[in-house]
Amino acid sequence: MCMTCVHRSVRVHVRADAIFVREVEEGIMHVQAYFTTMPQDIYGTSDTDIDAITRDLITQVDNWNGRGSGFVIDRIVKFVLCVTKYRPLHGSSFIKTPEHIARKHCVVNVKNDDNMCFAWAILSCLYEPQYNKERISSYVKHKNSLNVEGLKFPLDIKSIPKFEQLNPTISVNVLSEDIESHGFCIEYLSTERDRQHHINLLVLDDGTSSNRHYVWIKDMSRLVANRTKHNGATYVCNSCLHPFSHSDLLTQHEPYCLRHPPQMVKYPDPQDPEKCILKFQAHKKQFHLPFYLICDFECFLTPTDNNDDDITCTRIIDEHNVSGFACYRVTDFDEYRTDPVVYSGENVMSEFYSHIMSESNALAKIIGAKVPMIPLTEQEQSSYDDAEQCVNCGQLFTETNWKVRHHCHVSGNFLFAACNNCNMQLKMTPMKRKSKKGTKPKNKKPRQSNSPHNNDDDECDSAEEDYVENYFLPVVFHNLKSYDAHFVIKHFEKKYVEQQRRKDGKITYDDVNVIPLNGEKYLMFQVGNLRFLDSFQFLSSSLDNLVSLLLKSGKGRFVHTTKYLGDDESVFAKGVYPYSYMTCRERFHETELPPIESFYDSLNEESLDVKDYERAQKIWSHFRIENLRQYHDHYLLSDVLLLTDVFENFRNTIFDNHRLDCLHFVTLLSVSVK
Repeated sequence: MCMTCVHRSVRVHVRADAIFVREVEEGIMHVQAYFTTMPQDIYGTSDTDIDAITRDLITQVDNWNGRGSGFVIDRIVKFVLCVTKYRPLHGSSFIKTPEHIARKHCVVNVKNDDNMCFAWAILSCLYEPQYNKERISSYVKHKNSLNVEGLKFPLDIKSIPKFEQLNPTISVNVLSEDIESHGFCIEYLSTERDRQHHINLLVLDDGTSSNRHYVWIKDMSRLVANRTKHNGATYVCNSCLHPFSHSDLLTQHEPYCLRHPPQMVKYPDPQDPEKCILKFQAHKKQFHLPFYLICDFECFLTPTDNNDDDITCTRIIDEHNVSGFACYRVTDFDEYRTDPVVYSGENVMSEFYSHIMSESNALAKIIGAKVPMIPLTEQEQSSYDDAEQCVNCGQLFTETNWKVRHHCHVSGNFLFAACNNCNMQLKMTPMKRKSKKGTKPKNKKPRQSNSPHNNDDDECDSAEEDYVENYFLPVVFHNLKSYDAHFVIKHFEKKYVEQQRRKDGKITYDDVNVIPLNGEKYLMFQVGNLRFLDSFQFLSSSLDNLVSLLLKSGKGRFVHTTKYLGDDESVFAKGVYPYSYMTCRERFHETELPPIESFYDSLNEESLDVKDYERAQKIWSHFRIENLRQYHDHYLLSDVLLLTDVFENFRNTIFDNHRLDCLHFVTLLSVSVK
């Protein structure tokens, strides 16, 4: 079925890929070049300028070939005509004021029958009548008071500076509305200051055509009333649209807003020496997280069909499809340790998400139990009584920062005497999410405590009943940024962040946050309460090298590996895997280890070392592996356990030397900054 879309205006440009050749001593050199023409805006009364596109392409080809390289064009391999819907932002014919804005009585919308709505909106401000403000007849007599020489109507946004030059007593700001959110943004911010007349205009959009319409914003306070909870008129900044309750606050704000639109630098009070010294205050990051997950993926490398005639800078060799995952819960609490999970069945990524979500829920119940403190032994009580300063931060106890019995909320064991400030931070805090914005706790009873300074359980709980509680859970991959993250993001579904409100069963959704390097790579991303971290950002070497380095400290460092794989020499090195050979699930049924030729790395064009192949054969026999699926699962399990030992040793070293848990950070650099 063929469908035709009709638009009043479109934007057109051309992309062309061409092959250039030249003769060299070795034969013929081929180079691919890429060209893009300048976009053309096509309206209903104009046609596409084919000659201009041709001239643009010829000029670009001449410039490319004018470098003295001797290349000549051989052929065009791709020619794409890009046509996109274009809705230029300018005022034109009359558009009725939307009902939600009309109810605010904050704009004057002149009902014009021409393309001069910009001029009528300006005049409605300069010569506001007492009655009939929407009638064009109220302003006809003032039409010649504006200098519009050389301006083309309907007037677009980029022509407003010229209007301001022609009318030196007038400055103009233009706002537009987001149709979905009903929020406002500034389309044009005048650079002119302190002119006799400053006029704020709003561009209306009917949503169905390219028509736009300027109206005068008579009362900015009413227009952006939803930006504040203040009950009454506000004073609105014309640069950022932030409302203030008092005019003096706006006066203080404007110099900073105009000078530094994105931010305001605030210096410490020079009269307070304590505030002038930079000190470590992120004591929350000293809390040793009780649980986290170590994960890894493995993939089938399915060869792709390539057209050898096309010369491109990037050649696709294989398509990576996830074949299995391994996940291991890491904790210091023996009673909550579980065996690592390895899965290599169908729908791997769905199973992966289901597993980590179930792990998150299970751990939330454990942490949320908040085990009360076990009675102190005589030695612990004596240690607490004798303490004069916080064991964690070293600060002396005071009346405002008193001494507290700090204990583990998972085991209930007393840890040490801490100040109240550290005690409140050194614990797992729920990632609470309000069920409804602006709701306040109902029937909240005041806290009652007989000994407020002696137990860290005696703290004010301000969470509402409608809050959904979950806890921050790190999920660690090695080289997440460059590999595993692509699968996690690609297979994300909205249902994975779905939450049901306790009070009325309403469905809500958690946030997804990222720290991007670019559009394809992320240093960290967080899905709900699951924070995906890359161990490579802390230990920037291959797992094989990291294992070899740790092995120099002895096999005793590999607690998790030896627990599940034993202490045979073959397990203390990263396994070898026939990546290029494992092309599909049918390979899992093979009952013999493939020959050494099948371990050839086609990506790096490297053959497998004979000693490594002999180690693979030893692993096959030692662990009584019966088919390639079991070998695949063993490889995944080995990688996860080795990474656990490497990362745990690094994490404990950082904590012992710096009292910081690296799981609170994104990179090693961020740890060093603290």
